[in-house]
Amino acid sequence: MLLYTNIQASLMKKNQQLYINDLLRRFGNIYLGDTIYRVGRDIRRKLGLNERLIGAALLDLKHKITPRYTALGIAAAFMFRAKDEKGKMFEDDEKFASELKQHGLDFMLKNICGLDMKTTDHKDLSILINHAYGLLDAWENNLAHHLRRNNSF
Repeated sequence: MLLYTNIQASLMKKNQQLYINDLLRRFGNIYLGDTIYRVGRDIRRKLGLNERLIGAALLDLKHKITPRYTALGIAAAFMFRAKDEKGKMFEDDEKFASELKQHGLDFMLKNICGLDMKTTDHKDLSILINHAYGLLDAWENNLAHHLRRNNSF
């Protein structure tokens, strides 16, 4: 069993490296048009309960892994405000940002991400995301203050 586990882990690592190499190759191809705007937009969908960020974090928690960095990625997604080449945000992302400003992060975690605070894993993830969001917000505010003070902004 141990040998099987080690072989399986080795194959997973090899496949993961192949995937990383493929991603780097594709992101480096200017003809694919994978801009940060296109890759990051549609935040509401990407933050769904069973989607790539929330779903991955909940899977980690299910297996007793603390998803610190996934929570940081989720918090960053809440702050994503990229614009296209015409200076426009994706329409639903604009609405998303407005809802976040109006209702706050906890409302969005419940109503957009589908987190149920009566479920331990959901509550734990919410705490991690709130903490990460606070860190990013403080970092952004401190950086902006520092840049303005030094006329670097």
